[in-house]
Amino acid sequence: MNKKVLNDICDRLRKDDPKLTILNLNHCGIGNNGAIQLSKALFYNTQLVVLFLDNNHITSKGCKALCTSFKEHPSITYIMMSYNSIGDIGASSIGWMLSSESSSELLSSSYLSSAAPPRLNSSSSSSSSSSSSSSHDDSNKKRKINNNNNKIQKLKLIGCDITSVGAKYIADGLKTNKTLKELVLESNSIGIAGVISLLKDGLVYNKSLESLYLRYNNIDNTQNTNGSISSSNDTNKKVPSSVLLLQVILYEVLLPSNETIQTLSIFNDDHHQNDDRDNDSNYEYYEMLVTFYLQLNKLGRRHLSNIEYQYQLWPRILSKASKNKNTDILHFLLKNQPQILV
Repeated sequence: MNKKVLNDICDRLRKDDPKLTILNLNHCGIGNNGAIQLSKALFYNTQLVVLFLDNNHITSKGCKALCTSFKEHPSITYIMMSYNSIGDIGASSIGWMLSSESSSELLSSSYLSSAAPPRLNSSSSSSSSSSSSSSHDDSNKKRKINNNNNKIQKLKLIGCDITSVGAKYIADGLKTNKTLKELVLESNSIGIAGVISLLKDGLVYNKSLESLYLRYNNIDNTQNTNGSISSSNDTNKKVPSSVLLLQVILYEVLLPSNETIQTLSIFNDDHHQNDDRDNDSNYEYYEMLVTFYLQLNKLGRRHLSNIEYQYQLWPRILSKASKNKNTDILHFLLKNQPQILV
C-alpha cells in the first residue's frame, strides 16, 4: 500500500470519522510498521466496527501493537487477521487482549517497542490545556476504559503459525472473556494438545463463546488410553484422537459447565481415514451425544437451568424443539425441570 494512502486512513481514524466504520486492508502489505501506525491511530478512534487485515506480513511485533489498541477500543467487534505469521508470541498478545487484564500490565512490560499514546476523549482533545481537576477526570475515564473488556465478538486467525503453546495463551484469555462469540483458528499447527487446552482451559470457564472453528490443525494422531500421544505403530491399546476429543468435549466441557457453545468444528472431512475403523461405533455414539448437547445449548440450555427464568418463554423454547423433531430435548427439559408440570 502507498504510504500516503495509509497516512490518510490513519488521519481519518484519529479524527474519529463517523463514516469510517468498516476498514478493509486485506493484502495491502502494511507490515509491522503499518500495524504500529494503525494501532496508534486507533487509540483516538471510537467509530470503527470491522477491521480486515488478512495477509499483511504482520508478525508478533505488529500484533502486539494492534492488541493494545484493540484491548480498549469501544466499538470494534469484528477482527480478521488471517495469514499473518504472528506465531505463539503474537498469540500471547491475542490471549491478553481477550482477557480481563488491564492495559497497563502489557504496556509496563517489554511487549511494545514504543508505547502508543492514550486514547483521547473529544472533550479533552478540543483544548490544549486543562486544569489539574480536569486531568484527574480524564485519568479516571482512562482507567475505566482499561478495566472494561473490549467489544470484540468475532476473531479470525486462520493460518497464523500458532502451535499448541499459542493455543494455551488464547485459552487463558478465554477464561475471563465475556464478549467473544466466534473464534476461528483453522489451518494452524495447534495439534491435539492445543485443542485440548482450548477445550479444558478455555471453554470450561468461558460463558460467551458460541462458535469455535479448529479444522486443519494436524489432529491426525492416536492417543493411548493413559493419555500419552503415540504413533500408529504402537502396540499398546490406543484411542483415536477423534474419539478422545469427543470424550473431552462431552465429559469435561458440555456436561459439567459449558451451556453456551453451539458450534464446534474440529475434525477435517477426511479425519476417519486416520482412525481405527473398529472404533467407528464409539465415534458415532459420542458424536451423537455431543451434537445433542450443542443443540440443547442453541435452544437455550443456560435458561433451562434457571427456574427464575420468565415462564412466557417456555412455549418458544418448546416450539423450537418441536420444529427440530428432537424429543430428547423435551425429555431433558422435563427431567431437569419437573416443576413446570405442576
